[in-house]
Amino acid sequence: MDTRLALAVGLVVGLIVGAAGGAAAGAALIPTQSVSSPSFSTSAGTGCVSNPATGGWVGQVPNGETRTVALNFTFTHDVTDVNVRANLTEPSPGHYRFTVEVAPGDGAKGQPPADCTPRTTFDALVSLPGDFRTVTVVLDGAVVTQVEHPEDSFATFRTLSGNYSVAVDEDGASRLDSS
Repeated sequence: MDTRLALAVGLVVGLIVGAAGGAAAGAALIPTQSVSSPSFSTSAGTGCVSNPATGGWVGQVPNGETRTVALNFTFTHDVTDVNVRANLTEPSPGHYRFTVEVAPGDGAKGQPPADCTPRTTFDALVSLPGDFRTVTVVLDGAVVTQVEHPEDSFATFRTLSGNYSVAVDEDGASRLDSS
């Protein structure tokens, strides 16, 4: 009987020590800071299609003390190789401007085939303070959409409609044609 009791006590002590050690290790792996606000992350994918669709969607989701704006839009361009860059500024308190600029790439992709229209899909997540008032999304100088702080705390999503097409000059200039 003493052997069984010693084994049971050893098992219970092992479980308690293991759980405490696991909890301490897990707590050490949890980040102590969250994403700073305002901030953003982006991704872009360029391809070649014969019948390009443009447009996209925008949404916003409450996230504790911040608000996350999710953005997706697709635009066409006249050259195959482009670089897409973004910047977030606050021109006046609570009003943000998310600017997306398109510039020619290094030309390594060559010219598009005759039956192809180069197209880029752009995705962004923008973290804003929870009390932001507006964020205006701009693609090469033209306003794509403006997101206003909602009256409630629910997530909201809507589609973006438009024919977004960017003309990229060889000298690096570009302009948006949103018909």
